[in-house]
Amino acid sequence: PSAAATALKIDELLLEEFGAAGIEPTGIVNDEDFLRRAYLDLAGRIPNPSEIVLFGLDPSPEKRASLINRLLESDEFASLWASYWRDVIFNRATEARSRLVQPAFEAWMTDQLADNRPWDEITRELLTATGSVNEVGETGLIFAHTGDPAELAAEVSRIFLGIQMSCANCHDHPTDSWTREQFHQLAAYFPRITVRRTDPGDPRSFEVSSMEGRGRGRRNPGNFDPERIVRLLDRNRNGKLSKQEARGPLAQRFDELLARLDVDKDRQLSIKEFAEARALMNQQPGRGSEEYYMPDLDNPTSQGTMMQPVFFVPEVNSRPLRSGADDQMRRNALADLMTSRANPWFSRAFVNRIWAELTGTGFYMPIDDMGPERFPQHEQVLDTLAQGFARSGYNVRWLYQTIMLTNAYQRQLDPNADELGSPAFAAASATRLRSDQVYASLTQTLGIEGAATRAFAAGMSMRGRMRGPSADPGRRAFSELFGFDPSTPREDLIGTVPQALFMMNSPIVDALTQARGDTKLARILNRYDDDADAISELYLMALSREPTARETEINLAHIREIGDRREAFEDILWSLLNSTERFLRNVSAATLAAGSLNFHDLLSTQAAEMRKNGRALILLWMAGGPSQFETFDPKPNHENGGGTRVIDTSIPGVQIAEDWPEMARVMDRVSLIRSMTNKEGNHQRASYQMHTGYIPSGSVKHPLFGSAVAQQLDRDTGELPSVVSIGPTLGAGFLGVDYEPFVVNNPGQMPQNVASPVPDARLTRRVGRLEHPERQTHLRASRAGRRVASDAHPEPE
Repeated sequence: PSAAATALKIDELLLEEFGAAGIEPTGIVNDEDFLRRAYLDLAGRIPNPSEIVLFGLDPSPEKRASLINRLLESDEFASLWASYWRDVIFNRATEARSRLVQPAFEAWMTDQLADNRPWDEITRELLTATGSVNEVGETGLIFAHTGDPAELAAEVSRIFLGIQMSCANCHDHPTDSWTREQFHQLAAYFPRITVRRTDPGDPRSFEVSSMEGRGRGRRNPGNFDPERIVRLLDRNRNGKLSKQEARGPLAQRFDELLARLDVDKDRQLSIKEFAEARALMNQQPGRGSEEYYMPDLDNPTSQGTMMQPVFFVPEVNSRPLRSGADDQMRRNALADLMTSRANPWFSRAFVNRIWAELTGTGFYMPIDDMGPERFPQHEQVLDTLAQGFARSGYNVRWLYQTIMLTNAYQRQLDPNADELGSPAFAAASATRLRSDQVYASLTQTLGIEGAATRAFAAGMSMRGRMRGPSADPGRRAFSELFGFDPSTPREDLIGTVPQALFMMNSPIVDALTQARGDTKLARILNRYDDDADAISELYLMALSREPTARETEINLAHIREIGDRREAFEDILWSLLNSTERFLRNVSAATLAAGSLNFHDLLSTQAAEMRKNGRALILLWMAGGPSQFETFDPKPNHENGGGTRVIDTSIPGVQIAEDWPEMARVMDRVSLIRSMTNKEGNHQRASYQMHTGYIPSGSVKHPLFGSAVAQQLDRDTGELPSVVSIGPTLGAGFLGVDYEPFVVNNPGQMPQNVASPVPDARLTRRVGRLEHPERQTHLRASRAGRRVASDAHPEPE
């Protein structure tokens, strides 16, 4: 179908619905604003001054359509949206080591988008991939969850169908029609996936493969028979196995099994205790099993109920697979069913996701929680786009082209929107830029390229995290600080304190905004003697637009007041880089009042919300250091104890190691857990569970205990965030950014970017410019609950 004709049809449908509801949509943005919007959406950066000038001089009435086509064919488009899908998949990864293979996935996805591979083919590759995770990028989705069938079931339904089924893992879905049985039938397409390390000496050498079927010499956890094992190895015929009786791999893991399964602590395993190993082995992701078993919640140690693969979407005829179907047969059958033209959710999910990214609001929100019991906005428009996308052969570029040709995409913001925002698609929505867009725009503005990107990464103190190949280490470092899950509802996205500190105080940004040396600002000042011309060029460089007359007037007054041309222009550039206009898409200078909710406002707002008194909780999680014998569990006079002497504590009967007298004195204020076991065989998954209380799930990010405590206390903590973590940690998960830990990587040093690189007096002056009363009229530009308030731009004095 014609993209232009489909776009016209969409606008007709929307206007018809607006008219029936008495809604007056906003007008179409000017060329300057459209150009910025298109470049951010398709190239991931703002246009440079020459691109702005050339587009403005082009008299062709088709220049917007031509620009869209040109950007869709660019390398920048493929790179930008490959990084988008990287974030979609890996932000919910349950395999901690998956970050090691992100470069391979991103390179593969870039190639697919550059070749304009149809979305159904890309989906099939992701579902059926095998091979080295460092060489075969399409294995990324499977490796992100260590091949765990239940995790993959939840994620493939969420990503490719926009349907959240993770709740049905343990019980029938509370708000949708999906049953627990349907969830585990979906998981039954994945049990024969194995994820294993091919080189014991290389921690990166993982491979995704298909488990062999029944065959001679094949070991499979599903065939594990405790009675037979005990009968063969129990030499003294007492019905139990000791470590001395164990042989082979069992002997190697016997201590581990004892720690997890020896209920009566007799240092032996009975048949009943040993039988729990069956469930333990079935729980280990990546080991593979001939069949999939739905866990018995009443008897977790049992094998559970064997499930056959069945697809849950009723519109698609899911024929039963033959008994014993191998891994590739199962996964390809699922790919057939998922991408079938009879499956309405496949095209709907992709259309809803891309429409929301480009316009700021989806037909369904959140974008990955559609489902049959949800009702979309403007359903006829969604169906028109979804059907056209399917008829196009799931042509990805066709969809972008169609959406961006609509008036719905090209509308202005509504300056008169109230707290509830504008009606859906009647005006543009101001949404936060992703980290790659912010980074590309920042590096373009400041002239960071080539070897300078590595210096930029080092300046962010992220060098230790830069593992694996990367053409641009600065970009990867930036994503650590500014990245977020693209599936997160936009109203939940606000800036963080570390982001604000980086933009305001980072020495690397300060060095690049100097008006001396060979910086871009210095070159502008050397080229233009007239301050008004220099201001105009600076705005084109930083904001992709000309300054308003009022902005030029305020800036010229500031230059006269300071008396030092270079210092004044450094202040101006600093203000522009810290303005909301730099971090939001769809802003429009033509429709907004002067002003900006900037990073300083963010700091002030968060500090103002953190000023209540209350008690604090210190959670000590030691991933190393002294053993339990030298600290809280010396085990005196026990065969398993150490040689440390003990002292009494303030709790009668509780003793700890002698080196902790102050701790002993306040022991009545300490919660002490001396022994805890975990049946997760994967260290990262077990650590996640111990830190959050939950088994990791790709569809749900659980909060760190500290974040959960802060939320329950519901109090503020003065000038500090509510949670402080020394060293890398998990985040606040679904509790949101308000309870995100403030990470201090080195407790012996001041947190990064807290100190300003400029004198206090000058910083105060800069901050005062961002607080100018004339710039405090904020546009509440989006739907109820949105936390990103926006104005068009700052007007530096």
